[in-house]
Amino acid sequence: MRVSFGGQRGSELAAACTDPVALRNAYQSVVDRYTLTSIDLDLEGASLADAAAGARRADAVKSVQDHVHAAGRHLAVWLTLPVSPSGLTADGVAAVDQMLASGVDLAGVNGMTMDFGTAITRSTPMSEAVLQAATALHAQVKTAYARAGANLDDAHTWAKVGITPMIGQNDVEGEVFTLDDAATVNTFARSHGVGQVSMWSLNRDSTCGSPLPKVLTVVQTTCSGVDQGSRSFADVLATDLPYASPATVSPIASAVPTASAASAADQTDDPAHSPFPIWDPLGTYPGGTKIVWHHNVYQARYWNSGFAPDTPVATATDSPWTLVGPVLPGDTPAPLPTLPAGSYPQWNATEAYVAGTRVQVGLVPYEAKWWTQGQLPGKAVAGGSPWVLVLPGG
Repeated sequence: MRVSFGGQRGSELAAACTDPVALRNAYQSVVDRYTLTSIDLDLEGASLADAAAGARRADAVKSVQDHVHAAGRHLAVWLTLPVSPSGLTADGVAAVDQMLASGVDLAGVNGMTMDFGTAITRSTPMSEAVLQAATALHAQVKTAYARAGANLDDAHTWAKVGITPMIGQNDVEGEVFTLDDAATVNTFARSHGVGQVSMWSLNRDSTCGSPLPKVLTVVQTTCSGVDQGSRSFADVLATDLPYASPATVSPIASAVPTASAASAADQTDDPAHSPFPIWDPLGTYPGGTKIVWHHNVYQARYWNSGFAPDTPVATATDSPWTLVGPVLPGDTPAPLPTLPAGSYPQWNATEAYVAGTRVQVGLVPYEAKWWTQGQLPGKAVAGGSPWVLVLPGG
């Protein structure tokens, strides 16, 4: 088991804890509690750019690693860092240098090979950018070790390189990592002896199920946004890797039953008689948000998107939604959320809006789900509105 510290959201431990002893003890408590043999440090954004936090982190991890070694165990330490096709940023290089300068025995540097912001076409698939990034990272790791006084050959350097793509639809709309891309990365990893192949993320490793379409250009938290058929990214990426075991994925989204035409018509929600907004597959719902779906009211337990409130789950806590009760006869819409005037531009019927653009109609905020022009936000249309309400905290 490997525990990862950090990530894109929340407060990174070394940035939040400025006391070196308390920081070391925090890392140590987790390592000891679970008798860990491997940890990962996921550094992004402000936490990666914070040089003081980086120095504290490196010293603390070195101390923890020494403590584990003294107990007769080994603690592998991976750094997970953002990369572009040209490799690590300057802050990423500095993070590797700090670890090596403190004497940390790095197992490797794992590149987040995703969200490049480059044009991806059939002639230049996303795997090409992923492998460019991995190759650049390899050169940077080799150079970092040379600066630290250790000259690694190519094979030993590749063993210290990780590749982690974002499967399916990436956060950048034009970037899609396909199953063919996964096969290409797998072949490269096997031929070069890459130290780690992973993906973001296992809970997305399935085709989107009803009411979502199979193919989406908007990232979902429970499915990949590409039609995977019967295959999984985990299995394709892991094929014949010496350190991999077959992955069995239980697709959440594909477990959603497909309603017949008759039952679907019976379950259609009427906005005029719904006390809360009707759930939208492309909407984002912060914790506490109430919505209507199939004549029932649900409340979000935590932030979620793309997870139908009536999706069958093993236990109630497996769903981000709590059933409040049925929509009652005579229910009418609750007041729509509002924001101060000028929070977003007023909607203009002649202007074209791309996905993610926010506007206001009066004081009510909306966000475009896809390209749209001339379609009034808040008005129901056949096939679904191109606009979704922006809810408080969303």
